[in-house]
Amino acid sequence: MQTKTFFSEYCQDHLRAEQVDDFIDEWHLGDGEGLELYEYLGMTWLEYGAFVMDASILPTLREARL
Repeated sequence: MQTKTFFSEYCQDHLRAEQVDDFIDEWHLGDGEGLELYEYLGMTWLEYGAFVMDASILPTLREARL
């Protein structure tokens, strides 16, 4: 099972924002079995909703968590 999520790694500056697409592709290929996409990415439902509306919000979401 996945222990590190996109968002946890992004918040620690281990990933760039544009790498979220790689995680989404992995989820579509079945890597997130049993998880909703927002869970697989490590976001709350509200964070994910904001991200879907405007992907450029990722830095703002990160700052809100820190």
